[in-house]
Amino acid sequence: MIFQTDDWSRLLLIFIIQPIIAILFCFLAYKVIKRNRNRGSLTLTAFYLVSASSLVSNTVFVISSVFNELFFIYLFYYMTIYLLLFSPTFIVLFMNVLLKLEETFTNTKYLITLILFALFCVLIFFFPDGFTLSSINNYRPIYSVPFLIFLYIFITVIILLPTGYYSLRFFKSIEAQNLKVKARYLIIGIFELIFTLYGTVLFNTWTNPIFRSIWALLATLLLITSALLIYYGIGQNL
Repeated sequence: MIFQTDDWSRLLLIFIIQPIIAILFCFLAYKVIKRNRNRGSLTLTAFYLVSASSLVSNTVFVISSVFNELFFIYLFYYMTIYLLLFSPTFIVLFMNVLLKLEETFTNTKYLITLILFALFCVLIFFFPDGFTLSSINNYRPIYSVPFLIFLYIFITVIILLPTGYYSLRFFKSIEAQNLKVKARYLIIGIFELIFTLYGTVLFNTWTNPIFRSIWALLATLLLITSALLIYYGIGQNL
């Protein structure tokens, strides 16, 4: 059972650090939506809430593994992966909003794009032998190398390239120096988030204990700083 394992870094990450980060994400979502309810603030709020839901789902997944309930184990782990991949799509949409593309990127196109992103994320459910969950290793997910490659391609094409393109356009559109500083915070936060996605996939593929311990700490730092940089970069001014 998980509570009999010597991997205390995993227990600390899942039952203490991740819930704290989820609370932080919910708090930032509340701060954003309280200030305004335009399309930009709603999109950023959705990003924070979906990200928080992914962390909560991961904690519930681990709790389910304690009781060996396979249905709930797989249900909540698929939810975790899905929400983890789906949440950054709101950042792509958010950058569209910042570029003030409302004339061409209408509400209808916004919803269609969101639905397409959601459908693309469903592809993870159909990847053959993508990962294993076994009681032998306390239901710690282990990704296959083909699944890692698939996820890296997905993250690069669906998230990294569009976000990089829109971020560059957004930064070039700013003339005031003080706003450029805030834009840098935003962009650094976004790319920290994307880097965390790549690292998390590798974390679940490479079973090296030293790397896992280091990444558990680094991912915590990256998640917290990325959330705050995105908020203080532009979120509080929406």
